[in-house]
Amino acid sequence: IGKQQSPDGRILIQDKEIAKHKQMKFLGVILDEKLNWSIHWAEVVKECRRLTGSLWRNLGSRRQSFLTAFKSIITGKVTYSLPVCPPTRKAEWTALEKLFGLAARYQCNDYSSHRQAVIKKAGLDLPGELYVKCVLPFLSSYIQGEDKPKSRELFPLGQNGLPRRCG
Repeated sequence: IGKQQSPDGRILIQDKEIAKHKQMKFLGVILDEKLNWSIHWAEVVKECRRLTGSLWRNLGSRRQSFLTAFKSIITGKVTYSLPVCPPTRKAEWTALEKLFGLAARYQCNDYSSHRQAVIKKAGLDLPGELYVKCVLPFLSSYIQGEDKPKSRELFPLGQNGLPRRCG
């Protein structure tokens, strides 16, 4: 009974072989062998870029609608993963910032200013700011020994019963 490893490296539980995988998706998060989240964030950015392009093709002429949809859909996808597996490499944060910069440039029709300035001009938060606003306050209170935050505290609900923006 229990886990055993055979001499040839196979993992056996109750004499049944467990298949090894380089990665798997669990609750929307891609787990890999190294647990460094690179594959997960590469997929998040790839999917968000695809969705941003689709939003722009469908809502581009209505800039406010585009920005609202971006904040709801894309920012939501990014903030879903931040508490569980924040990016661990600078390249991942840069890819997220480029994604937000692309949306901000679409929104403001400004292709010459610095990316961070355009993001602020469009009224978006930088990915690092999302992390600071949405995750760190709850992690620090948890680390200091306070009760574990409830999901409704992590993602507070507005008057309409839908999650409201952090911060």
